[in-house]
Amino acid sequence: MDDISIDVGDELDLMDWVPDKDMVASLMSLSGWLSNFGDEKDDNEESNDSPMSGPNRFTDIKSAQDEGFRGLIVPGNYGMMAMESAVKQWIPSSNIKKLDCVFRQPLMQGDQVQVGGVVTDRVEELDKVILELDLYIMRDDGQRPQGGTAIVEIGSI
Repeated sequence: MDDISIDVGDELDLMDWVPDKDMVASLMSLSGWLSNFGDEKDDNEESNDSPMSGPNRFTDIKSAQDEGFRGLIVPGNYGMMAMESAVKQWIPSSNIKKLDCVFRQPLMQGDQVQVGGVVTDRVEELDKVILELDLYIMRDDGQRPQGGTAIVEIGSI
């Protein structure tokens, strides 16, 4: 589909996604969410009192179950990352200006989900098209643990 011909009611191509334990641990480590727990710090480093510095519901099954989850959960911002990826796969030339998300239910690591959405508004300006999208992550049971909206620009009409 030509990016400029996208209109209200058009649906994103569904993107399959399985957020697994290795991916979550890698992203948490890269983003600094996991500290060097147990490593010694020199006198110039601040102490890391982050809630992610020890066992937590994202990386430790016992902690997750103690909090009432059936398994490890996916950090909410990783679901937002999946929504962004689905938009960029569907409209590679797009520029996401805003992305909001509502977290309705926990998203579990290892669950096979689909990420999708629909165009709800389209505005043409001098040299660009601005789209508003409703986005979602959907489990096999039809439930949508995360949903959101995005404002997306496509340049040069």
